[in-house]
Amino acid sequence: MNPTVIISYIATAVAFIVGFLLLLGYVGGTFEQNLRITLGVIFIGYSIYRFLYVQSKLRDAKRIEKQELMRIEKEKLFRKNEDAS
Repeated sequence: MNPTVIISYIATAVAFIVGFLLLLGYVGGTFEQNLRITLGVIFIGYSIYRFLYVQSKLRDAKRIEKQELMRIEKEKLFRKNEDAS
């Protein structure tokens, strides 16, 4: 797995954990309750967005890789047919 993907997953997990801890009140005890809850929801929302974004990029990379392999195989097939003619 690509190191940037691992870093993205770690950042996603950290954002989610911080958001969850903010919602529970374990972190940011000096903040007002409304601010703490708002920040917790924002962190959790950001972690969900980041997770979906990374998944989307991985799917796109796999699709592009498959397209490239298909293009190479198609070129091989055309060359083989030209040589047989």
